[in-house]
Amino acid sequence: MAPVTSTALDFTIEAALARPTGWSLQRLAAFRDIVRHTALPSDEVPVMFPIAESFRLFMQAMALPQFPLSVLGSVLARNRTEVYRAMRLDEKLMFKCTVGPTLRVTAKGDTEVDLIGTAWSSDSRELVWRSTVTVIVLGRNRVKGRTATGGDGAAVASDAVAEVQMDAYSLGPGVGRHYGWISSDLNPIHVHWTTSQLLGFKRPIAHALFLVGRLEASLRNAGVKPAYPCLLQTEFKRPTLLPAKLAVVWQVPPGIDPGYRAAKEGLDFRLMTTDSPPKEVIVGRLVQGAASGMGGARHVSLGLLAGVVLLLILAVCRKRSAQEPRWAVYIDGGSSGSRVHVFQYGTPTRPHTYASVTLPEASTAVEPGLSAFAHAPHGAGDSLRPLLEFAYLVVPAGAWHATPVRLLATAGLRLVDEPARSHTLDSCRAVLDSSSFAFRHDWATVISGDMEGLFAWVGANYANGALQAASVPAGSGSRKERAGGGGDGGDGGGGGYTGVMELGGASFQVTFMPDTAPSQQAPLMELPVQLPGVHSRLYTHSFLGLGLDSAMAAASAALLQSGERSDPCLPVGFTASDGRQGNASFDACLKMALSVLQVSGCTDAVRAADAARQWHTTTATVATSTTHDAQAREEEQLPGETAARRGSALPTHDGSPDGQAIDAPVQLAGVEGDDMRKRKLQQQQEQQQEQQEQPHTGDRHEQRCSMGGVAVPLLSGSFLAVENLAWTASVLGLSSTASLQELSDAGRAYCATHWSSLQAQFSGHTQERFLTRYCFGAAYTFALLRVGLGIGLHERRLVFTNTLPSK
Repeated sequence: MAPVTSTALDFTIEAALARPTGWSLQRLAAFRDIVRHTALPSDEVPVMFPIAESFRLFMQAMALPQFPLSVLGSVLARNRTEVYRAMRLDEKLMFKCTVGPTLRVTAKGDTEVDLIGTAWSSDSRELVWRSTVTVIVLGRNRVKGRTATGGDGAAVASDAVAEVQMDAYSLGPGVGRHYGWISSDLNPIHVHWTTSQLLGFKRPIAHALFLVGRLEASLRNAGVKPAYPCLLQTEFKRPTLLPAKLAVVWQVPPGIDPGYRAAKEGLDFRLMTTDSPPKEVIVGRLVQGAASGMGGARHVSLGLLAGVVLLLILAVCRKRSAQEPRWAVYIDGGSSGSRVHVFQYGTPTRPHTYASVTLPEASTAVEPGLSAFAHAPHGAGDSLRPLLEFAYLVVPAGAWHATPVRLLATAGLRLVDEPARSHTLDSCRAVLDSSSFAFRHDWATVISGDMEGLFAWVGANYANGALQAASVPAGSGSRKERAGGGGDGGDGGGGGYTGVMELGGASFQVTFMPDTAPSQQAPLMELPVQLPGVHSRLYTHSFLGLGLDSAMAAASAALLQSGERSDPCLPVGFTASDGRQGNASFDACLKMALSVLQVSGCTDAVRAADAARQWHTTTATVATSTTHDAQAREEEQLPGETAARRGSALPTHDGSPDGQAIDAPVQLAGVEGDDMRKRKLQQQQEQQQEQQEQPHTGDRHEQRCSMGGVAVPLLSGSFLAVENLAWTASVLGLSSTASLQELSDAGRAYCATHWSSLQAQFSGHTQERFLTRYCFGAAYTFALLRVGLGIGLHERRLVFTNTLPSK
């Protein structure tokens, strides 16, 4: 049941092993035997074994006098166990149990608290396993009645799909005692008839976590093979008196493989008594693979938060002399979901250099995005609670109160009207303010698209070492080497730096360092950022409304409005809920994508450039820019085209600049606050006045390629193509340095594949709800990059990726 009140604990309870430990193979063998694992390979560690292995830490935490509930009379209410990868028999893990961070009272009057166990690899320091056990004390005057869900636990199986019995078994009177020997939980209510009667039970009761382990074994034995990441959620309904006869039922439509169901939508199941009528003992859900929504953390995230933490650390590091590690928590409020990034960093060893950030950062995400709560803003704050709980696990408890937590919302919330946006942010601020982290009202905000693109650029160039190389004093001999040999990384040109193209759900950002002279750049638009060693301006622009989700919605709406139901961007054999019938064709879908982009002057420019182009297909890498000299660029354009596309920013139909050039050496004052917006507005007004006083240049504007009514820049150097650009390339099976010709070919093949074949091909890897978007995604990506930005068919200046190997 969802809590009606939540109070942050003002103290820390934590129990941890003093050193990394390996698995007890004797206990593991006993566990597999008692829960009846017969199909799981012998070298696989069951999902529910780590909690049996580490439950003594849970018991130690509950035995401490600071534990907020009375242990006597408390029961287990729910369990949520997450496994991020397969656990090896030979690895050593660091186990920890943390209580809290909040004490909650439910609508029924019950009081509950979480005990959160974690296991981290001692070698890679990655989070491998996490299990949340909710302990509850029933209220004296509790309101009776059944709820549809249990807090953050598993949804009760619905009756929409017929249930099928998959297993039935008997439990003897001694299983509670045997499990207690394995888990070290020799609670009297589990071990013997006499001791259980002294505590009010007629017979011993089965341990709830043993029953979950037995359920997992039933699923595996029935053919649901392990896939990672894996999420197993359970809610405990009633105690099971031993001995007992139980049955397991699951919800699987006829003809559907249960493993496929678990990977696509989640597999719902129930543990029932065999009484007449049967009673629920446990309800739960197993979700595996991509459907779990749990990502790994082996690489550096290229989201905007990687840049945010660097910028904000720069602002405070000069004020601190201490060298101990510090922590920062950032929540990226994207259009399709929210993701928390937990950074550990150390202050610079000398002034005007970069903080040392530990990469990769710990990260996890939830869906939907904050904009989904526009009509119910109170739910926005609650959606952040799982992210805070994750951050509590990463940041040492003693550092919580000194660790700042910030929320930066992006394009999704920018598209929401002001009243709803304000209420949504207020809901989030209330939850963040009640957390154990440091928080201020202005640390939850909606950032501009310009800042979003800037942060992604900073994060990428910090991760590949270009920014650090630029900050090395001249004469050290390492600056050009680490910048990739492309010239002085901070003195103009794109040498050594990597641009970023980010296709989100609601917007498309382009950020890079132009290699044209300052007089040819867009009018100066100052943003509050100071980057050591970077002395050139950046181009950045956010094309709001041109994100993949927004573009798909616009295309489907236009199709329906025309009265047409045959959709050239949906797979053949697929029928959408709004009645559209799949009739996929890459060429026809490309026309729809171009209509959404509203390109003007681009197609003729691309065709003319192709006629005169001499292709340069140097493979782009993350650390080294693809170098195009001035002569090569001139050869790629017809006379007049280069000047038209390279010219300074020109006013669009509404008078706004087509992009912003950022002068880097400006002191960081904050993130897109009211003062910043006022300054930007004033600068725009001054630029418009200057342009009105200058000679008319309308012919020049008409010659330029524009997208969505905004003139596009002439690109310089190599780029990381991230977010939906990278996801699309990955599903199409492309390499990270694929050309647009290869993307076009793969897109045609994908669009030509029948829906049933796509389902079979991507079973266990990609959710079905995503498979329907990649024909459009391929066509839209091609239209965006080829027609909109003018990238050549055979160029390899793009690196499609959402991660970078950490340095």
